[in-house]
Amino acid sequence: MIRTLSLACLGALTCLLALAPIAAAQEAPHEAERAAEPTARQDMARVIAEAMVPTSRYNYGRDWDALSVRISRHLHWHLAAPDQAADITSATGIRRNGWIEDGKEQIGVSAYGFQTVESLTFALSPKFAAPEPEEDDTIIAALKAIGVAASPTPSQPTFSGIVTATWNLDAEGRDRAHLIRSILCTPEGSAAARMCGATYELVLKQ
Repeated sequence: MIRTLSLACLGALTCLLALAPIAAAQEAPHEAERAAEPTARQDMARVIAEAMVPTSRYNYGRDWDALSVRISRHLHWHLAAPDQAADITSATGIRRNGWIEDGKEQIGVSAYGFQTVESLTFALSPKFAAPEPEEDDTIIAALKAIGVAASPTPSQPTFSGIVTATWNLDAEGRDRAHLIRSILCTPEGSAAARMCGATYELVLKQ
């Protein structure tokens, strides 16, 4: 009986060892597929590039519907156009919200404007420390990889204490846009742990 069980266990172990390479081979394509999926910041760069107004369609390139067609495939939202005339004449303007995610990071996205879209804001998840310059590098590199040149422009801290950096964005067949990065941190010495968050605003209005 013991010998029979030992042989059965040996047979099972042999099967497992034989099947292991097959399972690993089947898992490899899935790992490759996951590695090939864009990161949240790469999708953010795609949204920025698509949102930049096409030079040949300047008259309606910032319309809500036109912008929705260009960027919605990279977002979790539908960028609906204003549904009431009151929305367009509102002193506070119109805002549509969505998000980008890759399983590791989520980026909030807001589009703002009146009759047309004037800007998009991307809010990165807050952290327990001020964002490092490398935060910018990943986004600027992602833009460069898809043909958007980012040229730094002079920037200064604002009165609210938000440190900003700005870039001119240029791409073939697109009007120039501006990218503004702001960092806001909770006050030092507060009861809660200090948190800092970075936002990037894409300004389309000329």
